[in-house]
Formats: sequence, structure tokens, C-alpha cells
Amino acid sequence: MGDARAQTKLGELYLEGRGVSRNEAKARELFGIAAGNGYAEARFRLGDLLATGRGGALDLPGAVRWYRQAAEGGHAGAQGRYGTALVDGQGVARDVAQGLQWLMRGAEAGDADAEYRLGLCYLRGEGVLGDPRTAVEWFRRAATRGQPGAAQQLAELAASGRVPGLELAEVMPGLVRAAESGFPPAQLSLGLIHLQGLTGTQNLALAVRWLGAAAEAREPLAQFTLAGLYANGEGVARDERRAVQLYRGAAEAGHPRAQFELAERLAKGAGVPRDDAEAVVWYARAAKQGLASAHTRLGEHYQRGRGIAADLLLAVREYRAAAEAGHAPAQLALALLTRAGTGTERDPELAVLWLRRAADQGLGLAQVDLGLAYAEGSGVARDDEQAARWYARAARAGYAPGRFLLGMASLTGRGVQRDEAQAAVLLRAAAEQGYAP
Repeated sequence: MGDARAQTKLGELYLEGRGVSRNEAKARELFGIAAGNGYAEARFRLGDLLATGRGGALDLPGAVRWYRQAAEGGHAGAQGRYGTALVDGQGVARDVAQGLQWLMRGAEAGDADAEYRLGLCYLRGEGVLGDPRTAVEWFRRAATRGQPGAAQQLAELAASGRVPGLELAEVMPGLVRAAESGFPPAQLSLGLIHLQGLTGTQNLALAVRWLGAAAEAREPLAQFTLAGLYANGEGVARDERRAVQLYRGAAEAGHPRAQFELAERLAKGAGVPRDDAEAVVWYARAAKQGLASAHTRLGEHYQRGRGIAADLLLAVREYRAAAEAGHAPAQLALALLTRAGTGTERDPELAVLWLRRAADQGLGLAQVDLGLAYAEGSGVARDDEQAARWYARAARAGYAPGRFLLGMASLTGRGVQRDEAQAAVLLRAAAEQGYAP
């Protein structure tokens, strides 16, 4: 076994470039020789190289086989790796029960990664009853050994208040150490904590610093959040071009809200040359992930023929998807098309239903249109009092058309008590807002 140990040590030198030129392929070769001779540490090391594709081809099943052999030989780190592979079903058929057994063996032997993954099992209820308190116990043990993911999980649990008695101040030092070690999820969490002022005071400078570090590591949520700061000039000088760069990075990683924001800027030419066709592509990607506002925008582009051939049937399809998800602008758009019979069968009663849903969410134009439907008896029984009520809701929210229509109703006494003084106030307010019917 002495030769195997020497081969493994030499492999480590090649892997790290200490005393020799760095050569991951040579390290992989040496670990393979030592692993074949039964040395558990070499088997563990070889598993890591196969699992990450360092020094050669990526080979998850091969990595798992070496982890298993090292685990059976009592290697704590390999027990954690093998248990994780079984729980996740990576490189081997998923077997949560067996995976938990190996994780427990690794954790009890003091492997920090096994302790961390066991904590995740208790947090998520994987193979065990969900138990955040037990998860915290395992995270504490792992964090004490410097496991950055465990420190980050402790901070997130403390910030969320899910575990009574777990205070953010207690776990912040560990989170800072994890962030300073270069762990992107910890950098993201630390940035968000400072952005949200969860330590008691918002610190935009630290938020930008840590979100920037995570964004450099291509962490999508960090890129998205930092983009918003650049777009709004919060903690940094406003820079739409930089915002677009960050949104694009997160969008390409599949972040739906970043895809939407990138599309918005492409459609407006903000921080990037206007490109309706590319905007449609990003709206479609965000819509495919279920983002209602993206369905609405896609509907608008189909309706107007912006960046894509006009298609009213597809516009209605997109509006309906967003409307059914509760997006008020889509509910209004669908109501207007349904009332007119454009791209769909004309149905004034159904149009009123969609108007009401949008109006109930406070959309001023929908409130006014619903009021007009009552005033005209379109899709609903004529009711001047109901019309005035909807005008009033829009007027109270400061919506100029609502103020004008309520003012006219007050002037004529239609649906409300006649009040010329009140009418004058409302009509003047609408005029001052620039409203001209």
C-alpha cells in the first residue's frame, strides 16, 4: 500500500501544480493506478476527477463506482459523495433510503459534506420527515468544519425565521467566511441580506459588493438583482448598458424574470439597440416558463405585428394564458378583444367577466371600461349606479378618465346625486392631468 500512497501523493502534486507542472491528466492516471491497488483515498480522488471531468472525460457512473468502493473501505468523504449520488440519482439509480444510510455513516465519521447533505435531506423532507430543527443541527456541525453551503443555509433559515431561536446575528460570521472563501451562493445570500436590510440597516455598498462577486461567478439571481440596481441607480451610478449585460447573463442561464427584463429593454431600445424580433424571442422563453407578464407582452406583439407576423389568434392565446394566471393587463386586453370579437368569438358577457377580474385588481382602465359597460348595458344589465361606483374607484386611485366620467355623472346626476361643485372639482382634476376625451 506504500506505493499506492506515494502514487496518490504524487497525483495530488500534479493536480495542484506543487513542485511540478500542473497536469490533471497525469494526476488522474496516478490516482487510477493507486485506486486499482485498493487505496481508498485514491479511489475517492479519482471519483472526484471523473465526476468533474478534470484530467479527462466526464464520467458520473465511473465516479460513483469509485466512490462506492472507497466508501465500503471506510473513507468518510467517499461515504458522503456516494450517499449524495444515491439521494440525487446522479450517475446511479436513485435510492434515497440507501443514500441516507451512507450519508449518516459519512456524517458520523465527521465528513462536513455529508453533514451538509444530510441537513438538506431533513430540510427538504427527502427520505425523512421534514424537520428544520434537525437540519439546523447538521448544518451547524458542517459549518463548524468550514462547509460553505451549510453556513449559507443557516443564514437563509435565520433570515426567514423558519427556525425559532436561530438568529441571523449568530450565523452571519459563518456566512461572511463562506462568501470570502469564494462560494457564490453565500455571496448571493450576503448581498441580499444587506440589500434587504435584514441586519437592521440596509447597506447598498456591501450589497453591490457581494452581489457583484456572485454575478462574476454567473449566479443568475445575483446577476438579475444587480441588474436592477444598475437600472435604478441604487448603490451604483445608473447604467442601462451594464444592466442589460447582467440581465442577458441571467437570461441565458434561464432566469425567467431576467428574460422578461431583457426583452423589455430590447423592445424599448433601453441600454441596447431596439430589436423587436429578439425581444419576442426572450418574451417567448419567459412565457414558456410560466411568467404571466411575458405572455401578455407576447400577446401585444402578436396583436400589433411587432417583431413577428401579426396573428390575432395567437395574441388571444397568449392573453388568455396570462389572464388565467391572474395578470390584470392581460385580462383587460382579452376583455376588449372578446367584446369586439377580434381573434375570438364575440362574447360581451365573457368580456365583462374579464373586465371585472382586472378591475377588482385595481386596474384603472378596466374599472372605467366596466363602468361604461354598466352605463351602456353592454354584456350586463344597464345600471347607472354600478357605473358610477366603478368610475369612483378609478377616480379615487387618481385615474384621470375615472375622474372625468364621475365628474360628468355628478354634473348630470346619472347614477349619483347631482352635485355641480363636486363635478367641477373632478373635471378640473382630470383636465390638470391632461385628460381630453
